[in-house]
Amino acid sequence: MSDVKRSGTFLVKGEKIILTRNGVWVADGTEITHQRTCDAFFRAVRLNPETSQFEIKIGYERIEIEVEDTAFFVTRIENDKLCLSSGLSLKPSSGTFEYRDSSLYFIFTDPNSNTPLRAKFL
Repeated sequence: MSDVKRSGTFLVKGEKIILTRNGVWVADGTEITHQRTCDAFFRAVRLNPETSQFEIKIGYERIEIEVEDTAFFVTRIENDKLCLSSGLSLKPSSGTFEYRDSSLYFIFTDPNSNTPLRAKFL
């Protein structure tokens, strides 16, 4: 039997999960390379309006994460929309663009918390 403590069925309690500035997921110092896990994390990342911290929320499970730069990334442009790593598709006119630290960002308003968020172009 494993000594790993789980918060439910998927997330491990006490595990330190980091989303790097380049969109790489890291758990306890090890890069997560399983693509379906990475995709699930991108779809599940959200800003918790109560704590103002980013977290992964899958079903009733949640775990706070450390975000080095931004939790959202523009992965492609399709049919005149910016497609984000979270699964959102936004019209460019729904936000603004910002160039900072040699990177291009799209600034948009989170539909759930009404908070301005940034998505980095990879």
